[in-house]
Amino acid sequence: MIGRTISHYRITEKLGEGGMGVVYRAEDTKLKRSVALKFLASHLIGAAEEKERFIREAQAAAALDHPNICTVHEIDEVEGQIFIAMAYLEGETLASRIEAGPLKLGEALDFAVQTAKGLQEAHAKSIFHRDIKPANLMITTTGTSEQLVKIMDFGLAQLAERSRLTRQDTTLGTIAYMSPEQSVGSGTDHRTDIWSLGVVLYEMVSGLLPFRGEYNQAITYSITAEEPEPLTALRTGVPMELEWLVAKCLAKKAEERYQNAGDLIVDLANLGKKIESGKSTILRPSSPMVSGRGSQQAEVGQAGSVGEGLAEAAVTTGVTGSGVPSPDGGPEARRGTAGAARLVGAAPATTRERVYVAAAAVLLAALLAVSFAHFGETTAPAPVRRFAFSPENFPANVPGRAVISPNGRHIAYLAGSNQPSIWIRDLQREEPREVPGTEGAERPFWSSDSQFIGFAAEGELRKIHLAGGTSITLCRLPASPVRGGAWSPDGEIVVFGAGGPSGLYQVSARGGETELLFEGTARSLSNPHFLPLEGKVRAILFEAGQSQSNREVAVGDPETGKLRVLTRGAYPVYSASGHILYQTNRYESGLWALPFSSGTLQPSGEAFPIAESLGEPTLSADGSLVAIDSFSRLRQLGWRDRDGNQLELVGQPQERIQQPWLSPDQQRVVVAGSEGGSTDVWVHELGRPVKTRLTFEQVNTVRWTPSGEGIVFSARREGNFDIFQRSADGTGEAELLVSSDGNENPSCWTPDGKYLMYQRGALQTGRGPDIWYLERKAQGDGFDAHPFLETRFFEGSARLSPDGLFVAYISDESGQNNVYVRSFPDGGGKLQISPRGGIQARWAKDGTELFYVEGDMLMSVSVSTQKGFEARSPKPLFRHAGFGVQAATSFDVSADGQRFLVIESVGEEAEEQQAIHVIENWYEEFRDREQD
Repeated sequence: MIGRTISHYRITEKLGEGGMGVVYRAEDTKLKRSVALKFLASHLIGAAEEKERFIREAQAAAALDHPNICTVHEIDEVEGQIFIAMAYLEGETLASRIEAGPLKLGEALDFAVQTAKGLQEAHAKSIFHRDIKPANLMITTTGTSEQLVKIMDFGLAQLAERSRLTRQDTTLGTIAYMSPEQSVGSGTDHRTDIWSLGVVLYEMVSGLLPFRGEYNQAITYSITAEEPEPLTALRTGVPMELEWLVAKCLAKKAEERYQNAGDLIVDLANLGKKIESGKSTILRPSSPMVSGRGSQQAEVGQAGSVGEGLAEAAVTTGVTGSGVPSPDGGPEARRGTAGAARLVGAAPATTRERVYVAAAAVLLAALLAVSFAHFGETTAPAPVRRFAFSPENFPANVPGRAVISPNGRHIAYLAGSNQPSIWIRDLQREEPREVPGTEGAERPFWSSDSQFIGFAAEGELRKIHLAGGTSITLCRLPASPVRGGAWSPDGEIVVFGAGGPSGLYQVSARGGETELLFEGTARSLSNPHFLPLEGKVRAILFEAGQSQSNREVAVGDPETGKLRVLTRGAYPVYSASGHILYQTNRYESGLWALPFSSGTLQPSGEAFPIAESLGEPTLSADGSLVAIDSFSRLRQLGWRDRDGNQLELVGQPQERIQQPWLSPDQQRVVVAGSEGGSTDVWVHELGRPVKTRLTFEQVNTVRWTPSGEGIVFSARREGNFDIFQRSADGTGEAELLVSSDGNENPSCWTPDGKYLMYQRGALQTGRGPDIWYLERKAQGDGFDAHPFLETRFFEGSARLSPDGLFVAYISDESGQNNVYVRSFPDGGGKLQISPRGGIQARWAKDGTELFYVEGDMLMSVSVSTQKGFEARSPKPLFRHAGFGVQAATSFDVSADGQRFLVIESVGEEAEEQQAIHVIENWYEEFRDREQD
């Protein structure tokens, strides 16, 4: 449809899609204005009932001319396509606004008044909307910056005294916002809209729906038989008048609700004036409600102390006919005690039950007011609450898998066995939802206003709205992979870490060019986190380190470029309690808290442990901590067949094993492993349970020489990783093979030992690592270094074919890591092997098969090198949790190509499903201990 002209409207973009139609933005070529065109969905064009409903929407809305109702220009039908032309509105839906958290009280009341005014106009024309909900209320901004509410979508509107298009027992609308009569298919009128507006107002104030359930029948039961949690119990600072007003909107019987929108408008407006003047009645609960997300603090300017609020409650007992208290009392002084009843521990009261507790509640309020006046105000500490959940297909050992939003309402996490996507768990609603368009996402992080999620995918840094939609590209990643991100407090800047030069970069949150903020030089920088500061200087907390197992918590000043190391650890985040929380290290379980002064950027006390088996912490502004199981699992090498069946374990268990590489005689395997310290070179014997340590320094990558008599490895001795060679029996000193200003890591040898392929870190900013090779000198000892592939992209993990004629390698030039093959040594030709992403390429020993990892799946490609290079389509072999954890090799293949040496988890926790843990008000558990 984009680019087509329908009638005199030229369609420019798609805006959205719903059950009945699709909405596009278009240019009115006659009047030169933007309009919104709503087309009846193609699958409904032939349905007479749906077509009539669509026409009725246009007729209903066109009959209304009001600032709070979206204007309809015309309805037309062209070439069998029926559409409504309406005003084009720029802004956001109220649903999107609520997703970011409860609204300010004044703002919520203003939006409710505007909506009620629009409904008043519709009801005066005998038009009932019947589907009032946040998604159908658009918030726009006028030229004076005033926020204007527009009621949208009259598709379910009913005209009074007209026959319905649906059967008497049919329910239309959105279940959670339906009135009791609408939810059971009974007759509806204008009071159904008043009920729905009450639900919307409740949600604007609390961030919760008043009637909830896991399925529609449960929600319907709640609507018809249960009372909602009082607003005064859900949010501090809520006036009792607002509690009573909403209760009147949500009366089960239509005759007990507001009988017209006009009365509701008057009460809403009067309450708004009271809040603005500070004269409304506040009932503050003694402690926050323990819910899925903790309490919300209101931004109100009314009575200052709890005692004052309760004292005023003692003299504000009467209510007017509209349900709002009056100072002189009234004949209907029976509503409005829900807040007081809840304060004394009563169960949620029905409307009738509230009549009988009013007097007792008022007396109690007066007594409490005297008590508070005498003893002063006390505030009970917020309770600590813990719970955990294990998402389906939650990937193991993937950095940045789960993050909590700053407002504490949502957790974004990765899930999926192949190309993980972002899922969102609303802590008020247990059912998670996938965010479409985030397949292949890495390292999600939240915007400071909790409305957007940043992530990396296909070599780009992107953002997407919490509610979904199309993702927006912020920039191309300077290098892969992404190493975490953070949004500045003002929402203007995104800071992120990237591979290659391993620095921290910044980019505008609206997109644009990247700028290097901190250069990593010898240390990779990752997981940035903005720090609150006293003054104008902006500081960033982040993780720095020389290797995966040697990480440090550091803070940097962007204005000076200076970095300061605070302690050893990983994944640092700042807590409003005045602490930096961090994991002991990448491969060590346990969370610690370091007292920290944001004014001096220095530790202010000794660190203390807070959780033994958790890691990767993230925090919300109100102190909710989210962390992941960080099991101290033992690893061991094991054989699996081509179907993934486990055959046997070999070697010995070890705390950490990576990059297994079989010896030429298939009797030993060399690994980069650790046991409580740095990562070193270890050799495991496959015929007996013996392992031998060959180095006592920080190493990264290790390979056998072609003869099996020696090993080559990368180690850090002069600041960078250089390549060394030594005897496999541990005798003699290690010989330096190559060194430069970047990091070098060995990849593989040619069978004759003439060439050694290796990965070389880029020496210029903005470039990924490149592939080089060492050529043994014809005369004498030593090697000459030559570039094989140098581009601005990430290239690495080079693997030479057994005949030494071709190189399989990894590159992110397509936007994601894929396996490619080129000829060696000229680098000619290029053939992409993996169609949907791939890492960890390995050749079969006979050169007829090429293996690689896609997600957590091992793939096989039949190849031929007899006449050039030919490859067939990839075929899956088996899944394994150890695949896809990192780009480094996690498997090797036997000489006959029938078995695969993989890294297994062993011990009691090997089969446990990792979970996402939530700890609300984490610091309350340690406050007394720290003070002692």
